[in-house]
Amino acid sequence: MTGDLAVVTGAARGVGAAVARRLAADGWSLLLLDACAPQPPLDYPMPAPADLDAVARACRDAGAQAVDTLIADVGDGAVRGKITAALSGRVPHA
Repeated sequence: MTGDLAVVTGAARGVGAAVARRLAADGWSLLLLDACAPQPPLDYPMPAPADLDAVARACRDAGAQAVDTLIADVGDGAVRGKITAALSGRVPHA
């Protein structure tokens, strides 16, 4: 990835997806993150991996420098390692 890099959580739907699309339009590189799984005690359907993929495609089409996705729950203590692994070797300029 080159240029500015943003990690966007909750990216498969709603505010997260809107933020991702806006950053993409400004040419940012993105790591889009979403659990894409049920979130008890919420009683409405959560996004699926296909929803996250659709946002990634929309971001590429909008002008993002690069887009990667990661299915992970930010409430999971292991998420930091997953994000680090996803970003390894990618150094955005300051």
